Amino acid sequence: MNVHNESHRYLPWLWLLLGLFCLRVLGQMLVAFFRVSVLPPMEEWYSGLIPYRWLLPSQLLIILLYGKVCLDFTRGQGFFVAPRHTLGVGLLWFGSVYFSVMVVRYVVQVSLYPDQRWLGGSIPIVFHWVLASFILLVGHYHQLHTRDDTQNGRDLPSTIKNGGSITGMKSLIGASGSSVSLRAPTGQTDA
Repeated sequence: MNVHNESHRYLPWLWLLLGLFCLRVLGQMLVAFFRVSVLPPMEEWYSGLIPYRWLLPSQLLIILLYGKVCLDFTRGQGFFVAPRHTLGVGLLWFGSVYFSVMVVRYVVQVSLYPDQRWLGGSIPIVFHWVLASFILLVGHYHQLHTRDDTQNGRDLPSTIKNGGSITGMKSLIGASGSSVSLRAPTGQTDA
C-alpha cells in the first residue's frame, strides 16, 4: 500500500472542511472586531457558552491542528498519515458522538425556537458538523488503511507478527511453562 497515494484521496475533502472552518472563524472575527454589517450579527455566530476571548484562541488552535493534518496528508507522510488502527477507531468513535450530539442539539434548538427553524442560531452547529466531519474523515482513513494490516498481524507485538514464540511475552507477565509457537499450525510446540 502506498500511503502517499492513499492519503491524497482525502486531500480535497480535508482542505475543503478546513477552509470552511477558516471562513467561519474569519466571518466571526469580522463581525466581532469590525462590526461588518453584511454578515449575521454576533449572536448568530456562537452560543455564548464560552466567552469569545477564549473561543477565538481555541478556534485558532483547531485551525493549526487541522492545518498540520492537511499538510501531512498533502505530503503523504508525517504523524497524522501513518496508519494507526487504534487512532482510527478512536477518531471514528469520537467523531460519531460529536456529530450526533450536534444533530440532537439542532433538533432541540428548532423545537425550542421554531421561529429560528432553519438558519437562526445554526451557524455554530453547522460548523461543529464541519469539525466532526473532518475527524470522521481522518478516522476513516486510519481505520480503512489498517484493517488489512491488523488482520495480517501488523498491529500485533513484534514477537507475534514475526511468527516468533510468545516466551518473552509470558515471562513479562509472569507466566510459566512451555511456550506455544504462533507459526502455522503444525501441532508442534517450541521447546
